[in-house]
Amino acid sequence: MKARITNTKDGSAEVYLYGEIGRWMDVDATEVVRELERMQNKEGVRSVTFYVNSGGGDVMQGLALYNYLNRCGLEVTWVVDGIAASMMAMLMSNPKHTVKAARYAKLMYHRVTGYVYGNSDEIRSAADMVDTFEADLVAMMAERTGKAADEIRTAYFDGTDHWLSVTEAVDLGLVDEITDGDSRIQEAKTFNSAHDVCRFYESQIINLSKNQNVMPLDIKALSRKLGLNEDAGEDAVNAKISALISEKNADAKTISDLQAENKRLTDDIAARQSAEIDRLVQDAIDAKKISADQKESFTKLAKQDYASTKAVLDGMKGVEPIAQQLEKPAASNDTRTWDELHKAGELEKIKSNNPERFNALYKAKFGHSPKNS
Repeated sequence: MKARITNTKDGSAEVYLYGEIGRWMDVDATEVVRELERMQNKEGVRSVTFYVNSGGGDVMQGLALYNYLNRCGLEVTWVVDGIAASMMAMLMSNPKHTVKAARYAKLMYHRVTGYVYGNSDEIRSAADMVDTFEADLVAMMAERTGKAADEIRTAYFDGTDHWLSVTEAVDLGLVDEITDGDSRIQEAKTFNSAHDVCRFYESQIINLSKNQNVMPLDIKALSRKLGLNEDAGEDAVNAKISALISEKNADAKTISDLQAENKRLTDDIAARQSAEIDRLVQDAIDAKKISADQKESFTKLAKQDYASTKAVLDGMKGVEPIAQQLEKPAASNDTRTWDELHKAGELEKIKSNNPERFNALYKAKFGHSPKNS
């Protein structure tokens, strides 16, 4: 479980520090400090309550967070929900801070441990460094309890794990107040390791919180966001939320209806365009401008560019079948008169092949059309 902020209001914040301390671990001091800085600068937070269930972790990360909290000016309260062991217990040793603990919570103190790889000089140097870290922790605990450093070292940094009940921690000055907490939280009776005790409490807390809201609802802030008076009350907030949900559902239905109508219109336009293209191409075929074999090609062109295709087809002339062309009389440039054609013996041929010209010549000669025309 990562460190997380569950509530910020009225200049205060609540932060859960559940899990192991360390870079990229559950409680990453770098991330915690970044969030605390943001809350102070952006949200005006001036006090913070840390809810704790941790078996400890990286000493250097813990010291960085300790030193930050010592100088940042925040009013700090610690609440131990499960355990505060090793470095987590040391984080709460600042005399400026208020420490509370649930009735069945546990605190644990022990010597600093670490791992090193190298030659004998490097190993000795690392051991010296561990001693300096441990001396700092002894001094921190001595300052909190008011006891001498040597007494603290002998009692709690002797190579074994020292588990303290909340009552014992209160007697030593490590805890200021015992909270009743949730009566359903059971006390850990046996301890195999700090990790096991941490998980024991964590599993209970998680199970109990499944059916309850971990983050209290800030009705006033929610009222303001909803455009209501901040003292509107829960009923007014619920009514406003219900109205917004109904409005959202109505908007969703309207959008769905509009989308359906848009699809219908789009399909209708597509069908009309397709019919218009078919008619354009078929008219061109009927007018003998193109052949039936060219229908597919001109249809494809019309789909790509209807206006240009229509202009091309409109500019084309139809071609009549040869038989029809043969049936029509050929145009003549012959300007001879009736008498001249009669003398040449061609009137009968004209009458047969070009009745219209014959009738025109007859009328010009005799002043009226032939009686049998």
